[in-house]
Amino acid sequence: MPGTDIFSTFDLAFGDKAWAQTGRNDPFIQEAATIDPRLGMISSFLKRAGEIHGSFASVQVPIKILVGENEGRVDVNAIHQLAREASSEDKDLEVIPGAYHQLFQDLPEVTEKVCQRVQDWILARS
Repeated sequence: MPGTDIFSTFDLAFGDKAWAQTGRNDPFIQEAATIDPRLGMISSFLKRAGEIHGSFASVQVPIKILVGENEGRVDVNAIHQLAREASSEDKDLEVIPGAYHQLFQDLPEVTEKVCQRVQDWILARS
């Protein structure tokens, strides 16, 4: 995640700045984002991340990945790599123009487009 702390990336995450401000003011986020990480927590996270990455090639269920064009919190190259590595025959990675990280807390027109894409994708498989 780029930035020195979670708060420095809020504007990169939310297309709708009102959502960014709401996040900044949320006491739960304030507490969760300011705790000192412990070695055990970091070790556990890295182990689980490695397990997830190592098992992604066995994903065979349909998979739809949506990423904002203006993504600022996640390495977009890693998202493309995960999409390539999934062994599912039914997989799709879509970049949403003008969108940021929090696709469901973006500008209303972006969130509407994302919801429509998700709905269409699910209905096409039902």
